[in-house]
Amino acid sequence: MPPRRRAKAEAVLKNAVDNVEAHILLSQVYASQGEWGKAIATLRTALSLEPTRIALALQLADLYQRHNDP
Repeated sequence: MPPRRRAKAEAVLKNAVDNVEAHILLSQVYASQGEWGKAIATLRTALSLEPTRIALALQLADLYQRHNDP
């Protein structure tokens, strides 16, 4: 995943820490780099900001499974 996606997400979060889409993007960047702990933590933050967004819960479950942590 291009470094500019990570930089873009981090820039958005610098000014808007509650931006769910930026947290999702950053989580995807971390996952693509195999940084499962960071990917999970970042996606958990996104889910805490929008707890009724079922797709986030499913993405989080997928990350746990890919990290071999059912």
